[in-house]
Amino acid sequence: MDLLNNENGSTILEALVVIVLIGILAVMTTSIFNIVLNNPVSIKQEALNFAYQEMNRVISQSAMTDSVYTNDKGNMIVQRNITELDSNLIVEISVKKSYSDSTIVSLKSVYKK
Repeated sequence: MDLLNNENGSTILEALVVIVLIGILAVMTTSIFNIVLNNPVSIKQEALNFAYQEMNRVISQSAMTDSVYTNDKGNMIVQRNITELDSNLIVEISVKKSYSDSTIVSLKSVYKK
């Protein structure tokens, strides 16, 4: 009977290798999702959607006040400025990155009251 040569389980070294491989795969998948979700094209598209929604809100609800708010993710600031000139309203909407002061999208529209 040779009890020392009978191996039925795995060693600690094998378990550590598996844990390291799972960690590497987790880091790779999170970085891929981060690239897909935060690429410049999708950020610009989201900013353009916010600007169009805000412009639609101004026109449909006759909003007459300036406003500033952030989106749900907290990565964009939407700013609305309304000025009245004669019988026209000038609506300026800009969407900026919240972590820097760079403007992503800026819309300006003039319409009659």
